[in-house]
Amino acid sequence: MTERRYKLRFGDKNLEDSASYILVSEYNIVPIILQARVDGGGGHLLLSLKGEEKNIRAAVKHLNSIGIETEPTENYVKREEEKCIACGSCLSV
Repeated sequence: MTERRYKLRFGDKNLEDSASYILVSEYNIVPIILQARVDGGGGHLLLSLKGEEKNIRAAVKHLNSIGIETEPTENYVKREEEKCIACGSCLSV
């Protein structure tokens, strides 16, 4: 099982889409919500995705195709594995 972390950005038109439900039901991925925020122009969701690598890639591709932007957190957060306790604090900054 692989774990990948992503930041998802929703616009007003996708705010009602249930990304977590899609990930579980269609791609057999366990999404762990690290942070969620909704504002007037949409919202952001920080997720840890656990599942098969090919399923994660397919799910990210699907989310992008329905207008949900995805960005791997390793693009802007460097994690020290030996110190990490998966609290999500590094992502909230």
